[in-house]
Amino acid sequence: MLTLDQLAQIGRLQHLCEVLGWRVQLKRSATPPHDVEELVYFAENGLWLDVLRVRSDTDAQAARLIRQSVVDNRPCAVWEAEGTLEVVLDRLVELR
Repeated sequence: MLTLDQLAQIGRLQHLCEVLGWRVQLKRSATPPHDVEELVYFAENGLWLDVLRVRSDTDAQAARLIRQSVVDNRPCAVWEAEGTLEVVLDRLVELR
């Protein structure tokens, strides 16, 4: 059963998609039954690429990347956050 806090975080993730236009991609395990291992939310905004990776309500990461700047085959991050989903979503709100 989901806790009230988990339900609140699900609502915040829906807000990213519905209101802010973020898209979501499911990452599934390679072996059957191909369970969802993580959710990756992303949005492109001019020269930024904002990304949020969620593995659980206690394991999340977010970053704002410069789309045109690549070092070691990775876009350069100008902002990063990690921790619980709640903390990372709070930090994303501050970024806006």
